[in-house]
Amino acid sequence: MKTDNFVEAWRYGNDEGEGYSIGEEYHSPMQAAQSEGLTCIIQISTDGSVLGYDSEGRAIVVCDSHGPWAVDVTDYME
Repeated sequence: MKTDNFVEAWRYGNDEGEGYSIGEEYHSPMQAAQSEGLTCIIQISTDGSVLGYDSEGRAIVVCDSHGPWAVDVTDYME
């Protein structure tokens, strides 16, 4: 599945089992992304979800799912 919506891509990748814990349980998505060294971090939704890029240029979305949870959405984006 391909989409132009980052949060939708996060949901799809997470449903496919590609999600992983990031940062500390008490971190916001922004704090978790920063602590893991993601760059060009921007907030992409009103719930605090963020988009950042890893050192290889892959797009990583971090959402709050009972703590920060990340999905590499690169392959799901149009």
